[in-house]
Amino acid sequence: MESLAPIGCMAATKPDARATEVAVVLAGYIRALGYSARGHVSGNTLLNLEALAQRAGIVRADHGLLKMPFLKTGFALAAISTDLPLEIDLPIAADASLDWPDSDAYMGKHGTRPGWE
Repeated sequence: MESLAPIGCMAATKPDARATEVAVVLAGYIRALGYSARGHVSGNTLLNLEALAQRAGIVRADHGLLKMPFLKTGFALAAISTDLPLEIDLPIAADASLDWPDSDAYMGKHGTRPGWE
């Protein structure tokens, strides 16, 4: 007989499962292009995902918790290490808001844009 996890526990693992899926698919695609690639996810990583995400500018530490624009909390981290040449972009502003800029942005009225602006 299968034992079921409480709803709260299942919700906590859903972002990890999705991040793992994206990392595996993306690493496979990069390898298909002829470059080396490895997915790194929580529990199976050679990288410090939290530090890497902060240095990449996609999350920010706020009172000991990692937060990101719009989602704030309740997300999972994954990364791909590769020798595929990539462009480097600018980091986020230290004083950027974590809230949606307005209802038009929330509804995607003018397309997508970075949340740290």
